[in-house]
Amino acid sequence: SPQKLQRNLRWLGDLPIKTKTGWAAALMLLCLVVMGAQSYLFAARTVSGWETLSEQLMARQQAVAAISSSVVRTHLQIRRHVALAGGPTASSDYSRNLLSQQVDSLDGTIREELDKISRAITKLLAQPDWKPEEQQTLSRLATKWRVCREQVEDALELVKSSPDMAAVMMQQADNIYSAVDSDF
Repeated sequence: SPQKLQRNLRWLGDLPIKTKTGWAAALMLLCLVVMGAQSYLFAARTVSGWETLSEQLMARQQAVAAISSSVVRTHLQIRRHVALAGGPTASSDYSRNLLSQQVDSLDGTIREELDKISRAITKLLAQPDWKPEEQQTLSRLATKWRVCREQVEDALELVKSSPDMAAVMMQQADNIYSAVDSDF
C-alpha cells in the first residue's frame, strides 16, 4: 500500500524546513552517540582481552624464566660439587671435614633444585591452554630434562666413589644441560 504510506508521510512534507533540519540533526546526533557507544564498548572489551592475554603470557614467561635460571644455577652448583669432590685433598683433618661438609651440603642443595625444576616443568606441562606445537616442545623439553636429571644424579652418586669419573659424566651432562637451557 504505497498510497497509504504517501498519505502518512505527506505531513512530513508539510513541515517547515527548520523543523526538518532540526530533526535531521537530532537523528544524526543519535547515530553518532550510538556509534560512539559501540566503539567504546568494543575498545573496553579489547583492552580487557589484551590485559588477560598479557597476564597469562607474563605468568608463563616468568615461569619459564624461573625454570631456566634454576637450570643454570643448578648446573653451576653441580660443576662446583664435582670440582670440590675431585679437587686436591685437604692437608688437615679440619680442612677435610670442612670440604666434606661443603660437598654434602652442595649434594643436598643440588638434589632439592633438581626436584624443584622437575616439579616446575610438570606444573608447566599441566597447564591446559597450550597450543599443540607448544605442548610438543614442552614434552620434548621434559624428556630432555629427565635424561639430564638421571645423568646428574648418576654423577652425584659417582662423585662419592670416583670423582674423576663423575667429571667425565658431567661433560656428557653438560651437552644435555646446554640443550635444555637453549630450549627454554
